[in-house]
Amino acid sequence: EHLVSTDREDVAKVDEVTVFLPNSPPVVELTENPGGLVVAVDRLSISGQVVDDTEVKDLFLFVNDHKVHYQRVPAGSSNYSFSFELELEHGENRIEIFARDVEDHMGSALFGVYRASFRAALELPEREERPIVR
Repeated sequence: EHLVSTDREDVAKVDEVTVFLPNSPPVVELTENPGGLVVAVDRLSISGQVVDDTEVKDLFLFVNDHKVHYQRVPAGSSNYSFSFELELEHGENRIEIFARDVEDHMGSALFGVYRASFRAALELPEREERPIVR
């Protein structure tokens, strides 16, 4: 952002201004949102980035309300890219990524992935064989 002002002699002066939104939580953005998937694999890769108006402090990854990963972010990062590989439980997996900034504001992203058994995910219901009538 730029701010234009004039002095007493009406000479325009341009100053650069950084927009600061106080008390804003970090924003967690997924590179690819796997939410709503039905998978037959036991692991899932997740990547994305966290953006904050001040400085990102750390990340937490929860699967079905159990903390499965903690990551401290290098000091001074207001834009941080992440990548996780996590183990999925059978059935519904509620995955939530929390990001905390240095002022302890929390932001998050939440999605669900269903892990089906291999057979159930790939098997089609059997159809009754009927003779072809000509």
